[in-house]
Amino acid sequence: MTFWILLFVVPIFIIAIVEELIYFIVNRKVFGPSNLELSLTKLSKQLAKKFKKVIYPKSIKQE
Repeated sequence: MTFWILLFVVPIFIIAIVEELIYFIVNRKVFGPSNLELSLTKLSKQLAKKFKKVIYPKSIKQE
């Protein structure tokens, strides 16, 4: 009984994995790689710099 279940279930999993792989490859080829991660890191660094300027302002030299 388990043999028949495996006989039907395993090919379905293999086909699903191949389908997702094809979908991923087509989207990467059509739309190109995403630059979202790079822009998020730039944004976080800019926010950190602004935050440091607000918290730790430069001291005025006393003469």
